Amino acid sequence: MREWTKLKRARRRTRIIALAGLVFMLAGIGLVVATYYVDSVPTPAQLDLPESTTVYFADGKTPMATLGTENRTILPYADIS
Repeated sequence: MREWTKLKRARRRTRIIALAGLVFMLAGIGLVVATYYVDSVPTPAQLDLPESTTVYFADGKTPMATLGTENRTILPYADIS
């Protein structure tokens, strides 16, 4: 009779450990899925990158000044060689 009680306790303990492991695993999977849906990375088209502005004299050809700290020109992907 005592062996039967020990066996029942061992089975119950095994089930509780398995259930706790399953709960932790599902919680981890839920955390990963929630992070994937909540966190968003903007596409390059959504970013506002700073550009410099070039001011020309009245002739339209001679540059007078370049304004801004960044010296970059935004190009579409098709124009990049």
